Parts: sequence; C-alpha cells; structure tokens
Amino acid sequence: MEICEYSVEPDHLTKVKRYDNFNFPYAFPGNVKDHLKKIANFKVQESDVLLSTYPKSGTHWVREIVSMLLRGKAEYTNDPLYSLDFYESSCLEKLPSPRILQSHLPYRYLPKELKKHGRIIHVSRNPKDTAVSLYNMVKKLTFMYSSFTGSFHALLQCIFFSDKFAFGNWFDFVKEWERTMRQENRGCRILHLHFEDLKKDLKSNVRKIADLLDLSYEDEFINLVAEKCTFKNMKNGKESNPQPYWQNCTHDGKMPIFRKGDVGDWKNWFSEKENEKFDKEYARQMRDSNLTFQYFI
Repeated sequence: MEICEYSVEPDHLTKVKRYDNFNFPYAFPGNVKDHLKKIANFKVQESDVLLSTYPKSGTHWVREIVSMLLRGKAEYTNDPLYSLDFYESSCLEKLPSPRILQSHLPYRYLPKELKKHGRIIHVSRNPKDTAVSLYNMVKKLTFMYSSFTGSFHALLQCIFFSDKFAFGNWFDFVKEWERTMRQENRGCRILHLHFEDLKKDLKSNVRKIADLLDLSYEDEFINLVAEKCTFKNMKNGKESNPQPYWQNCTHDGKMPIFRKGDVGDWKNWFSEKENEKFDKEYARQMRDSNLTFQYFI
C-alpha cells in the first residue's frame, strides 16, 4: 500500500491509498491489504442484503426502501449506512439481523461468502448525473473524499479519463459489474436497478426489491413505501432529522446526501466540449457493452 497525492489541477491535490493497482479512499481503515482481507472473509448471514453502487448512484435512496420493507414499517430510519468499506468487520458482524450492508468497491473485493449465496442490489445511474451529484457531495465533506479540492471539470478528468479518484474509474466499475451479471453459474442473487427507473416508476421497483427479499406485501403497503420514498418526500423527511454522524464530517453539519435527484441536471454542468469529449470516451470504452443509460426522462 502507498499513499498517493495526484495533482488534479494547479494547486489542487487528491490523496488516496493505492493498492492492487486501485485507488481507495484515504479514510479506508488502516492498511488496505488487511482491511480487504477482512472484507473478503466477512461472515455472511442468510438474511443479509448488500447494496453495491458506484458513489452517488442511489445508495441511500434504495437503502431506505430496503429498511422499510424489512421492518414492515413505512417510517424513516436514523441508522447509519453500514459500509463494508469504512466499518471494521468486527463491528458489522455484531449488528442484529437482518443486516443491510453497503459497498462502493468493485465486485472482485466483495465478501467471498456473499458471492456464493448472498443477495445483492446493484444500482446504476447515468454517468453524467453521477458526476454532478458526486462533485456536489465531496465539496461538502471534511473527510473520506475531502482531499479532493479541485473543480467539477477536474473531477470529470479523475473519474472518467483516469483512475485518480477514490473507488477508481467509473467505466472500470460498471464493466466489471456487467461481466459479473453475465456469469451463468453465479451463486448469489442480484437485482440490478436503474436510478432513472426508480424516478419513473418507484412502485414497481419497490415490488422488485420486496421479491428479492422474499417478502410478500399487499399493494397498500407497497404504495405507502413508494410514496414515503419519493425523492422529494425522503429528502424532506431525512434532512429534518439528520444523523448526528453528519455533524462531524461535513463543513456545515448538514446531511449532504440528497440534493436534487433530477435526471438530466448534467446539462447545467457539462460544457459542450466536455460533453463531446465524454461521449467519445463512452463510445470507446463501452463499444462491447450491452448496457444502456437514460440521460433524460
């Protein structure tokens, strides 16, 4: 493991922990090799569900839906998002079942037992809106990604045209997940959701999540969860009662997770040249991919 500082633009550096030809957040616990070993050997329970996403692709949104379905209550929870990336395994293994876990790591680093017989919800979002949302969050954080102090344009360079950002290059992440989804003898059950589909038809996606969790609910409860978890309602509900955790890791002490939740806001951020450059890179990187993303709804 080595500590790397990359120059993202004049007078702006980003600091990461680099191991196995991959960049991990500077806040990744201790020695990367040791922590990855703990994650790989994490003891998985039958009732566990893991949310796997590239940062800012809908993790907290889907987590709230899963929590309501597992508890059978359409009420917001104030529990922290238990991340394999930042919590010690000894802490996570003591959590009561059913456990909702989360990771932004590529599939190859996820727990071995989970890959054999676990349940994973993988959420994807169009990369342009992902970049906008990611930039607006990292500028508010005092740790984790806080070593990134550059501009939005520098962030685009880091996550799309290099691997300088924590959790690596966006293209590498989604292509590894696509290869995983093609595996015929995969032991784990994987539900792939699209952020944009959640925006268009939340109810049917809540039902898909309930099916993965082997939970049978009447339409009345599914509708109630869907209404409670519209982006607008959840933003208002969660921000009115934020976790104390955020007071210690943001500049203003406020929850930095929910901003607009729009599809297509990227048009307000990308210059014409940046959009053309990204589209060319996307065509090059994804020429053999069957994945599609929605940039407007």
